[in-house]
Amino acid sequence: MIPRLLVITPPMGPVPRTVVDVALEHGIDLAVLLREPAGDPLEPRGRLETLRRAAVDAGLPVLLSCAAAELDRVVGPAADAGLCGLQLKGDPSEEALLRARAAWPEAIVGASVHGEPRAVAADYLVFAPVFAPRTASAWRKQAAGVAALGAWARWGRVFALGGVEPDNAAACVAAGAYGLAAISSFLGSAEALAHTVRAFARALTLRPDVPPQTRG
Repeated sequence: MIPRLLVITPPMGPVPRTVVDVALEHGIDLAVLLREPAGDPLEPRGRLETLRRAAVDAGLPVLLSCAAAELDRVVGPAADAGLCGLQLKGDPSEEALLRARAAWPEAIVGASVHGEPRAVAADYLVFAPVFAPRTASAWRKQAAGVAALGAWARWGRVFALGGVEPDNAAACVAAGAYGLAAISSFLGSAEALAHTVRAFARALTLRPDVPPQTRG
């Protein structure tokens, strides 16, 4: 299973490797989800390449966000680029998740979910938005709240996404979240990121049944 901190790339702008360096310095495991709404996330000269290479070289799990319709096109390049799995967008169907597993049997397969809780045949779920998102492209989305997060947690390992930050991370974990996912919270200076990563790791210790992962 992937670590309990999930870094999701922002929809635009350069993405430095700072969060990887900070996590390694503090001995905390995290995973990276590459998401590129407007282009090829695996473009060798693309804006995500610095982060992808840093994470792969550090042995951190890196996954690709994609639509079910893109599976045939992205599986081969993702595996060749050192990625370990896929996260299907937009409440994927059971059929789409089965196709993802058939196309890449060794992969970790995640799913983005919203709305009413239900069984989803994925290794992990990302439920959003728990709180009001701070990413510009998503700011109009209405927060679902921690009660909705807790309802999803009964159906599998669920990451909380959407406005998750140090001040509310513990509430997500207390509601049943397996992990914490964020976009804006993992951007910024090394000092700010060190505060965020340590705070998230502390919040995850509220679930002693799912011990936080550290790098030995």
